[in-house]
Amino acid sequence: MDKRLAKLLLHLYSKIGLQSGDQAINDFITLPAAKKEIAAMIGTTPETLSRKLNCFEENRIIEVCKRNIHIRNIRALNDIAEVGLDEVINNGVEAVCT
Repeated sequence: MDKRLAKLLLHLYSKIGLQSGDQAINDFITLPAAKKEIAAMIGTTPETLSRKLNCFEENRIIEVCKRNIHIRNIRALNDIAEVGLDEVINNGVEAVCT
């Protein structure tokens, strides 16, 4: 689930980047739908989505304010999309998500 969420956030990030072309603006994305719909898109429940978003936030990868997300660590997000959160944590991010 971590990989799917990271890939979705990266996809949204890249769409905004293509539209604005301004790196400072690129760090922020807005979820295009309610968390219930986003959860369904990645095959999970809204509760699990909220837990994972909180986990990413605790690890300083993102910052969440309702439907707005500030991408704080794009490299970690890319790594999670490739190998998963557990592997990223084992190789450098200093917190654990359950």
